Amino acid sequence: MHRDLSLGGIAHQESWDPKPEALSELRGEFQPISTATPGVQFCEHIPMMARHSEKIAVVRSLYHHTGAHGPALYTSITGQKAPMGKAKDRKNWPSLTAMVSRFCDVPDGTPPAVAMPYLNYDNGALIQGQFGGWLGVDYDPIMMRTPAGKPYGAPRGTPTVNWN
Repeated sequence: MHRDLSLGGIAHQESWDPKPEALSELRGEFQPISTATPGVQFCEHIPMMARHSEKIAVVRSLYHHTGAHGPALYTSITGQKAPMGKAKDRKNWPSLTAMVSRFCDVPDGTPPAVAMPYLNYDNGALIQGQFGGWLGVDYDPIMMRTPAGKPYGAPRGTPTVNWN
């Protein structure tokens, strides 16, 4: 399972949920493109995701009562109200990726969850809900880091995935 939670990333209305019928000064500069799913459009800058739209679920709307980013993230990825305390407390609810890994077959040698390029922080504090919680350390994410300011990229010789 891949969960993309892009903090500070491109806005939803300019990526997953373009509004071509909106006024030009509201809808942004990017153009919508058709996807493999009839009637669904994505931004022109994510054409491979558009090609595979029938294999993904895009959540375009959600609501919660939390007004702060850290606790709101916890609620969004665990479905529970954020507790007070440490981010890696084993009493916390597991992340969505940890839960899926626990209850679905994961091929041998596959990590239960991957976090890249970093864990999420709010005002310098590590945000809860990104770990295995009460499922245990085996369900904590494996970190894939890149040097600060460097683009993502696999080392030379790394096998690539053919998305076509």
